[in-house]
Amino acid sequence: MSTDETPAEVGRRMLEDDAVVALLGIELADMAAGSATLSVLVRPDMINAAGVCHGGMLTALADAAFAFASNSGGTRALAAAITVDFLPPAQEGDRLTAQAARGQLQGRNGLYDGSVRNAEGDLVATLRGRARLMPQRVGCSARPWTASTAWSSVPAWSALPWPMRWRAPGTRASSPRPR
Repeated sequence: MSTDETPAEVGRRMLEDDAVVALLGIELADMAAGSATLSVLVRPDMINAAGVCHGGMLTALADAAFAFASNSGGTRALAAAITVDFLPPAQEGDRLTAQAARGQLQGRNGLYDGSVRNAEGDLVATLRGRARLMPQRVGCSARPWTASTAWSSVPAWSALPWPMRWRAPGTRASSPRPR
């Protein structure tokens, strides 16, 4: 990867490598230095038991915009923290647009602010993120898969060893596997 890639070129590269963005159907609308705009259509499988868009979907969209904005310069940036606040709920069929922009960059630490809005422009969620710049460039990952092949390598939940729970060192497992 050359160091003179534009933010749009970095965005296209990230789009190819992000399995979660692909899985959710998130689209890159715009990317500039320090900012990004992404969108998604709220599908029936994104609706929770309360009948509104699941907060995890809103968080994933806001986090993706934050990730694209923080990596827009071509240097790998990883999230150190995010805070998402939910406002009026999004509904099935809503086209949601997330925007994130760098507020401050000091050394290798960046602060980003983001918003998620519906098609009417109503604010649905806000994000505050803190990113840490890493020494490598975007696209220089040791990860051996891409968005198109990532899910074929994920083991089924039933294949995980039992018990999958934490226990204090020196203590015995509590109860046998429930039947």
